[in-house]
Amino acid sequence: MDEMTFGHSKISAVMICFNEEKTITSALDSLKGLVDEVIIVDTGSSDNTVKLIAQHPAGAKLYFRPWNNDFSQMRNYAISLASNAWCLVIDADEYVAEETRCIFRSTIQKISQQDRDALYAPLIDNLNGSRLINNARIFRKRPSLRYHGKVHEYLDEEASKIIFLPGIKILHYGYVNNAYEEKNKHTRNKTLLDEQILLEPDNLRWKYFSLRYLKPEDPEYKKILQHFGALPLPYDDEWEVYAYNIKSKLIISLLEKRHFQHAWQQAKALYEYYKDKDTCLLYLLANYLSAQNIFLAAVQESLDLLQLFESLHTDEYLTEKLNIDSFQNVLDELAMFMKKSEAASDSVP
Repeated sequence: MDEMTFGHSKISAVMICFNEEKTITSALDSLKGLVDEVIIVDTGSSDNTVKLIAQHPAGAKLYFRPWNNDFSQMRNYAISLASNAWCLVIDADEYVAEETRCIFRSTIQKISQQDRDALYAPLIDNLNGSRLINNARIFRKRPSLRYHGKVHEYLDEEASKIIFLPGIKILHYGYVNNAYEEKNKHTRNKTLLDEQILLEPDNLRWKYFSLRYLKPEDPEYKKILQHFGALPLPYDDEWEVYAYNIKSKLIISLLEKRHFQHAWQQAKALYEYYKDKDTCLLYLLANYLSAQNIFLAAVQESLDLLQLFESLHTDEYLTEKLNIDSFQNVLDELAMFMKKSEAASDSVP
């Protein structure tokens, strides 16, 4: 294996695995010649995972540790085994994209000479339409930096910042070809997340992830949306990415339920502090639909009044009167507009 140096540092790839015979070879292929060391902690595989690791030319150092229902403890143990100053955390169902290989070394060398205490996030493509740009995977090993959380774990260090590395791309196969369902990850993750919420009920990160395991009609789902919707703006840096996403989810939910005025209020507040394209679009749509809804309600009220008008008597004591004939064209236009609006609504599937 070619020695890869970053100043006076080398990098270790760190992985935990369990029954990954379908993907482990691809993961190791992508690491061969890219890193100085591959550390793998197997948590009890019963398939051919261990055999494939032992046979692979990447020369991974394989360790064994019983699974204890805590991803962060497993990752921290694996990191402790790394002998190099820098770590790349990668899963067994992931691999470094081929187009990344030519710039990986130079990118790591560059960041090691700049901000050595930052956490670096590659582009993680889940191959299902979603991408992650804030999941830190590359960092300088140090005692103060550890993973936290039984599931949906994250690197936790006070005052640390995450820097996105768009040129470093990792492909994740965990959500492809029913892999997620086959390994029963949903049930496992939900159980671990429930345990984590009991330990830290006020941690908004866990509330954010719990939405993945709840249905929109679930009372707890609605409660979480309302909780995030009421958070003061701008959001604290610690919760910003979670609060911003759930606030957007809340606005979309309100629009779908035709609660346009409430959606407009939420979108207006969000856009005041976060002026990006997506927030602007939410505000624009909520603003338009809210205004349209108010206008249509006013038109309908006018038509209701017109019907009532025919049955009312004339007050002989009122001498200042509107010429109804001159106003009739306006009433006709309102009636025509309502008919067109009703026809358009009926045509929408």
